[in-house]
Amino acid sequence: VQEVGTVLVKEDAAVGILDMGSVRRELRRSSVAPRMPGFRDRASLLVEVKNPNMRLAWRASYGVAAAFDLDLCRIYMADKSPDDPLEIFPADWAVDAKLEQIEEGSLLLQSADTLYANYYHFLTELVGKLLFLLKHQGKFPHLQEVKILMPMPISYSPLLGQLFQLMPELLPRVRWMPPQDAIYHAPHLIFALWGAVKKSGSWPHDEVYFPPLKQVADLREFVLGATSINPRRHIHEPLPLPLQLLWLRRSHGSRSMNPEFEDATCSRLTSHGVWLARTFDGTGSALQNQVQTFAESDALLGVSGAALANILFLPYHAAMIFIPTIPEFGYYPHLATVLHLALGALQGGLWVLWDAAAPYDAGVLVRRSWCHSLFGVLSNISWRLAQRATPSVSGLCSAYVASLPYAPSGLGSLLGSERLLTNEPFEDLIQRLAL
Repeated sequence: VQEVGTVLVKEDAAVGILDMGSVRRELRRSSVAPRMPGFRDRASLLVEVKNPNMRLAWRASYGVAAAFDLDLCRIYMADKSPDDPLEIFPADWAVDAKLEQIEEGSLLLQSADTLYANYYHFLTELVGKLLFLLKHQGKFPHLQEVKILMPMPISYSPLLGQLFQLMPELLPRVRWMPPQDAIYHAPHLIFALWGAVKKSGSWPHDEVYFPPLKQVADLREFVLGATSINPRRHIHEPLPLPLQLLWLRRSHGSRSMNPEFEDATCSRLTSHGVWLARTFDGTGSALQNQVQTFAESDALLGVSGAALANILFLPYHAAMIFIPTIPEFGYYPHLATVLHLALGALQGGLWVLWDAAAPYDAGVLVRRSWCHSLFGVLSNISWRLAQRATPSVSGLCSAYVASLPYAPSGLGSLLGSERLLTNEPFEDLIQRLAL
């Protein structure tokens, strides 16, 4: 960072390595140890770069911006990965593009798909970094007038409207990037960063999207305050029945389960009186509704996906049951770990169900042991929260598993079917699919 600009604000990482193993022991531990490395907490920075040779390239067709030094060919910041612009911004295009002047002191934000298409990145990146700017701008008068560079959405984005409901004071400061490619002379830019400026990297292994522990705590407090929502609170144990179980549903084939099975399982669980189980699909749902839904839940079950960003708003006593992807990128185990360390949240536990997993662009893949693991975890959670065991409806679950087509060995067959049954060890699948 010091090579390219002046650090106006730096909040150091609160901790070093976020050790999933030790944290999960504090979280009353899951039945299966996580097969994930620890995560490194990140610093939060506002960096000011003044350079008469600096250019800001905007590639509208990709929805990506990159700031670079024209003479040194050094990329200062780009999204998604610092390696991407080598393909997205060919040299001859940059030379031939129309050059315009841009206001000094503009804050460079991330790409269009990050801002408007993915709820996790919208919440932890866009809202988080703008909140970080507002938090510190009082120390630097010129930051209060900084223009905020944002891509013009190609179509209506409900997330964008919700952003300005949360932060209405920002709307007059937005400068929209045009719907066509452009390149600007930008001698003065402000960057909001999680971690350092990187000269090279490879998504997703450089952890560029893991929000710092300090900012996660600020983000939760801000959103709950802006929406006037108070998560469910219980002072005395055991908690009253029924416990609220939120089963996250994905509306598309990718990382989805059979909706009829989900509905039937929730109905059977509810009939026993220990859980009031319901499915929830957050697609297109307003931020206020998503925050309220999670704030009223005692436990949630979900496959790795953007809706899990809402674990930010769970009550502190709640539990999270997580079905990972193959390979698992770690966004949500990281967020859960940070929430526990920063706020003492997820007191009911973080439970990773490695008897089920989902290739990124296919349906959930399960082993025959999944039903036993799932209801064992639910019973463990209900006993800790309410001192009541969960009656098993594993017969219904087992019938669903038995109806799945068996997956023969081979990468093509795994990715080619929506939902599959396998006896292959998931450790082997994860390693094979990661390659």
